[in-house]
Amino acid sequence: MQIIINNPFRNWTLCRCKNCAIKKNFNRLKMFVGADQEIPDELSQAIFPCLGPLKRSKENIDYASAHLNLDQDKMLAALLWFYDGNAITDEPAFDELRESNIQGALNIWKKLVEKEKLLKKLFCFQNISTFICKGHSEDHFQTTDY
Repeated sequence: MQIIINNPFRNWTLCRCKNCAIKKNFNRLKMFVGADQEIPDELSQAIFPCLGPLKRSKENIDYASAHLNLDQDKMLAALLWFYDGNAITDEPAFDELRESNIQGALNIWKKLVEKEKLLKKLFCFQNISTFICKGHSEDHFQTTDY
């Protein structure tokens, strides 16, 4: 699904940043891309190879930045992107995704869903739903397990 593949948050972050941090970091990202320098890890939090290649160009970054300026567009992008809502489980799951281990990430979130309270489950369901929308459900887990 294109909203996930081209999600503006995918250029660098998870959903949890304030507008000023988004603008500042997009400007930093554009500087690195414009200078053909290696992009630091803190500007690559949401690079998940399992979602396919991500081409970072000035145009791509400008597009993403513009779409995170409008509240309506930002909300749509956030609904279909990963949210860092649980420091204990989400960071290890995101590390698994950075290593292209989808099953490892889903296993971490599945354990959380089975034992946590509703609010933490909602964040976990949001992260799992991003994969369902992308079309990974049949390859990596049965939706009836959740």
